[in-house]
Amino acid sequence: MPTAIKAPELPKKWSSSSIPSEHEAKQSIKILQARAKLAGDSQARKLADLTLQKLGNFLLFEAKKGDQNKQKQADEIKPMVMKLFEKAHELSARLKLPSGSFVVRVAKQSKPKFYHNASSAGKKAVWTFRYEDVGLPSVNGTFDITMDRSYASLKGDENKQAKKIGDEAVAETKKITKSRDVKLVK
Repeated sequence: MPTAIKAPELPKKWSSSSIPSEHEAKQSIKILQARAKLAGDSQARKLADLTLQKLGNFLLFEAKKGDQNKQKQADEIKPMVMKLFEKAHELSARLKLPSGSFVVRVAKQSKPKFYHNASSAGKKAVWTFRYEDVGLPSVNGTFDITMDRSYASLKGDENKQAKKIGDEAVAETKKITKSRDVKLVK
C-alpha cells in the first residue's frame, strides 16, 4: 500500500578538495541511499552503497595517521570516494521520486451510474477510482465506491451525487496513502 513519503532533499555537493566531517559525509551518503531506495533504482543504490563502503575504508586508514602505509592508502582512496560521491550525487539528482501529492480520477463507472437509476433497476451503482503520485506515477492504486442509501437523500440530483462520491474518493485516497495533498481530477 503506497503511503505519502516525500523524498529527502538532495544533499550539498562536497568541495572538490576534501571530504567533509565523518558525520556529514555519512549523512550525505545515507540521503543518497534513501533517495535511490524510494525511486527503486538499483544502480543508484549500489553506487551509494559502494560510496559508503569506500568512505568507511578511507576513514579507517586516515585514523591511523602515524602509519605511513595506512596514510598512503588513505590518500589513494580519497579521490575514489570523491568521484563515487559525485557520480552518486549526479545520478540521484536525475531520479524520479515520489512527491507525496496524489491525484485521483474516475477509472470506471457501472451502468447505471447514479443511485436513483440503479436502485430502480435493482442494481447498485459502483464507481472505480484510480489514484497516483504526481511525482512518481508508478505509485498508484484503485478502489471502488458503491453508492448506498445515503445517496437517496439527494433525490436524483446527479450533480450532488457526483460531488459526494468525488469527496468520498478524495477521503478514501487520503486514508489509503496517508497524504493530505490529494486532488480530484477529471
